[in-house]
Amino acid sequence: MSSTAATIAKANRSGGAQPTIGGSVYVKPQDIEWEPTQFPGISIKTLYEDKEKGELTCFLKWEPGATLPMHNHPEIEQSYVIEGSFYDHEGICRAGEFVWRRVGRFTRRIPTRARSSWRFIASRTSSSTAPAIPERAVEPPKSLAK
Repeated sequence: MSSTAATIAKANRSGGAQPTIGGSVYVKPQDIEWEPTQFPGISIKTLYEDKEKGELTCFLKWEPGATLPMHNHPEIEQSYVIEGSFYDHEGICRAGEFVWRRVGRFTRRIPTRARSSWRFIASRTSSSTAPAIPERAVEPPKSLAK
């Protein structure tokens, strides 16, 4: 155990460590309204956002047939599918499954046509001017444009 970890463990045992008041923010997603995004058929509930750091945690709801254009992930994106499914050029992600995107990856996402899709997203963007959804339509490399 490192000396820092040992010091923290000792403080916890002796009652020296105290919880940080105001260190947690509780969010009730059921009280947040769905907002439209710049992409038709895709709505968002923002749970956390720090535009200065480019951080966003949200729910996305995709109506059947909604798509995102080809776009880049300048930072990591993590998605957990709550309901429905979506697919891209590398596979399909169904309800109860998780996928994360590597930095700098180009992708285009399409939900399955049969029903809507809900996703939980935790994402970082490289710009404080990122759109409401942390995905920007960009020109893909020629190798992916086919």
